[in-house]
Amino acid sequence: MDMYIRSSRRSYDPFLMAGGIIILGGIVAFCMKGYAWLYELIPIAIIVFIATSNTFTMSVRLTDERITVEYYQYLRKRRISVETRSAKLLLERQIAMTGRNQQIPLINYLIRISENGQEKYVINSQEGFEEKHLFELVNMFSQHAPVNRI
Repeated sequence: MDMYIRSSRRSYDPFLMAGGIIILGGIVAFCMKGYAWLYELIPIAIIVFIATSNTFTMSVRLTDERITVEYYQYLRKRRISVETRSAKLLLERQIAMTGRNQQIPLINYLIRISENGQEKYVINSQEGFEEKHLFELVNMFSQHAPVNRI
């Protein structure tokens, strides 16, 4: 059975917020002095303000053969894809946080990390990449945004 997890969080830069408030205040002040055409700039300022906010979206797609962790921050897209026979067990154990330290063997796995569609790293089981490093990668992504089942 496949599983799909998605989490999204939006945060605002305080300096950007202050700048947006100052700009909106200036527009309103001009409008009160008879510059009615400046009212048309208010929606544009709001759209720019929302578009420059820090939106973070993370999704985890899980099948029997592959874990794919993707996250989007600003205009960057990163993807971690882990292909292994025991991928489903690995991520279920990570999400459930059972506390048990069972060693699940990774057989013939391949880890691909790409950013904006270009592969940055490719790691396979013959290069001595240990199971704990895989959990560190999954943890690195789950620290940025809370992972909730949908």
